[in-house]
Amino acid sequence: MVKQQAKNDLISFQIATNDKYEANWHHDLVARELQHIEAFGDRDYKILIIDEPPRHGKSQQISIDYPAWYLGRNPDAEIITSSYSGDLAIDFGTKTREKVNSDIYKFIFPGVRLKADEKSKGKWRIEQKKGDSWESGGSYTSVGVGGPITGRGARVFIIDDPLKNREEAESEVVRKKLWQWFTSTAFTRLEPNGVMVVMHTRWHNGDLVGMIKSHPEFADRVKHIHLPAIATQNDAYRMEGDPLWSTRFNIEKLEEIKRLVGPYDWSSLYQGSPVLNENQEFKPEWIQHIDGVQLLSMNTRNFLTVDTAMSKKSTADYTAL
Repeated sequence: MVKQQAKNDLISFQIATNDKYEANWHHDLVARELQHIEAFGDRDYKILIIDEPPRHGKSQQISIDYPAWYLGRNPDAEIITSSYSGDLAIDFGTKTREKVNSDIYKFIFPGVRLKADEKSKGKWRIEQKKGDSWESGGSYTSVGVGGPITGRGARVFIIDDPLKNREEAESEVVRKKLWQWFTSTAFTRLEPNGVMVVMHTRWHNGDLVGMIKSHPEFADRVKHIHLPAIATQNDAYRMEGDPLWSTRFNIEKLEEIKRLVGPYDWSSLYQGSPVLNENQEFKPEWIQHIDGVQLLSMNTRNFLTVDTAMSKKSTADYTAL
């Protein structure tokens, strides 16, 4: 019974392979979506975006456990994972490899095993049993953002935090380079029914999540799971003001973090709603968009504001109205 549950259900697999694993409701929500990808590929969307606060279990579930479970069920598949550094990506690969090579994994998926002569931690293959013989199967590749993946395909391509820190996020050069890598390298590795999974602790409106969602071609093929540390409105899972993972980060701990990191980083990293800068006067969520027909039916007033940049300096620019 446990074996079958672990084989068919991601959360059950995580618990079976790690007796210390604690699943919260948001892990179950994400797991259901990842299982949907395994079952249907890109039928409903091409890119799944998941933004969660730091230390809320996204990497363990999505970058380590999910690839192992997916390969067990699809031993001919190829998976690529990537993160801001090659070392971190290889660390994910090492942990996934250890899970695939564990006794409990072999019990759950007896027809799948790590290829015997594979020594690499970041790039390895599996074998699948067919009849009395073992045949070459799929592969797992982990690289840093910008790393070489030519010649590798992916039924699932996982990007886990492509930006390292605030300094990278604030750099337009770094963001443009990341976007070029995403469009010209990462996305082109997907198989015809492949799906891109982008996990992101948000940093900036122009980070990878922001660029994907604002792109006219990508936007219609995206599903976005937004999980702020403290709920900003009532939904099916919690009331406004409730913490995301109350048994790990209760509201008192989150309020303390908010005071310590300040509103700028709190809004982006923990609430998934980046602001342009720490002193931003107008927040994006304050802006309401209405169409022209609705506007015509409203009683409105028109205002003209002018910043003349007037100066006593002889080098000042002219002002024209």
